[in-house]
Amino acid sequence: MQIPKFLQGIYYGKYEKYVHAAVSFLLFFFFLFWYHIIFALVFSFLVGVFKELFDKFIRKTKFDVFDILANVTGIGFAIILYLFFQ
Repeated sequence: MQIPKFLQGIYYGKYEKYVHAAVSFLLFFFFLFWYHIIFALVFSFLVGVFKELFDKFIRKTKFDVFDILANVTGIGFAIILYLFFQ
């Protein structure tokens, strides 16, 4: 599977961790819009884990724990923002 050139910086570049944090942040609010905060927390985390499993088994790259930590950081910021404006 070939990755378009404009996405290569996201997948392999120095901005990958920022993308993980931003997507997890947005996914949290996406799930929160329809469901409870616990559901949003769990499913936004699971999306990140499944993405890493996809990387390991389908794309044949490594399972990056630092990507998971970036996901947790994004979810953490989302929870702080949610609780601050609630």
